[in-house]
Amino acid sequence: MRKSLPASFVLLLLLPSLAAAQSTAPTAPAAPAAPAAATAEDQAAVRQAALDYIEGYYGGDPVRMERGLHPELVKRGVTTSPRFGGAAYLPAMSKSNLVTIARAGTGKRPPEEWDVTVTVLDVAPATAAVKVVSVEFVDQMLLAKVDGKWSIIAVLWEPRPKPAAAP
Repeated sequence: MRKSLPASFVLLLLLPSLAAAQSTAPTAPAAPAAPAAATAEDQAAVRQAALDYIEGYYGGDPVRMERGLHPELVKRGVTTSPRFGGAAYLPAMSKSNLVTIARAGTGKRPPEEWDVTVTVLDVAPATAAVKVVSVEFVDQMLLAKVDGKWSIIAVLWEPRPKPAAAP
């Protein structure tokens, strides 16, 4: 008949092997450090860039429009057009297009009609996201802090939905 070793004896024999294996096992990487909190100055500068954009449009102010935009800005819309049979399309605009539109006063309206709400969604050390809702549009913006200045680098817009008619 075969005798079995007590479990405690087997464990004592295995302990040195387990300890050696554990000391050479790779350790999990440390969790990345949380990004630095946005400063009040950064929050204000991000908000101001968004306001320069939308108020430059409605105020017909090309200087404000230009101040809020990065030279490489890309703006796209998600909209429909009878020109395309009512199908959705993605018109594109650049910084120079937007400055020209502001200069021409294409969107100019009295300030009481602008109905602008700016929501700063997130601000990291070098990037930010903002939502601007105005009388005509819903704009989703991405901003970058380049050379110490916050400016809009991308905008995706759609027409503001019309309120539902009361029954």
